[in-house]
Amino acid sequence: MNRLLGCIDDINVPELRRTGRMIDISVGAAFYQPSDTYSFETLYKQADKSGYVSKKQPGTHITYYDDTVLDY
Repeated sequence: MNRLLGCIDDINVPELRRTGRMIDISVGAAFYQPSDTYSFETLYKQADKSGYVSKKQPGTHITYYDDTVLDY
């Protein structure tokens, strides 16, 4: 994730830089362990829920799914 964020910071959009603005991203991530038995659809929903949590934060934010990410 740090490498991704570094690449985003390296993007040069002159129109944004002139105004002092930057590109911000919201990321949701979920991990699948070898012992997990749930479907891809469940994993996708976990990451999607985490992404919506990130969007509520100002600026660039990453939320990793765990049991504290509640349904919306």
